[in-house]
Amino acid sequence: MSKFKSSAEILDAFGYRRGDDFKLYCTVSAINRNSQGLALRLDLDLKHLVENSIDTTIGDFVVWTLMNLHERLHAKHKETFWVEANSSMINGKEHFQYLHVEHTKKPISSQFDLLIDQGIITLDHLIKRNPTGSASEKGPIFKIKPKGIDLLFPPSEKYNLI
Repeated sequence: MSKFKSSAEILDAFGYRRGDDFKLYCTVSAINRNSQGLALRLDLDLKHLVENSIDTTIGDFVVWTLMNLHERLHAKHKETFWVEANSSMINGKEHFQYLHVEHTKKPISSQFDLLIDQGIITLDHLIKRNPTGSASEKGPIFKIKPKGIDLLFPPSEKYNLI
């Protein structure tokens, strides 16, 4: 369903040069367009999440079915531990002080759609052209703001570690 069939096509259309790198590292939201002119849009009639460009010659370029996204959410986060930590550098090495753990189970699919629409869940592109000329992507990665965890999952267990 997507106009662009690969990360390389997305990179070619929206990427930028930083030093020696050609990349697209950006966050895309349903609330507002990013500096590349990209935004997310829910099409609840067709049950799709669409990524589109302000460039009318490109328009909608990636489409995900909500059913596939819901299935992936349930597979990945059937049971998850979310860890909060502070980071500090000591003698040039990073150290962590773990503060809290939240144990969640069984995400609520319908909430996923609502949280996308409210900009609480966003999408990150992490695409870079490697030295061989091909594009490599670490995503796309959907991420949730901490305040959204309680909205996406039924009541969870929280543990203080300090």
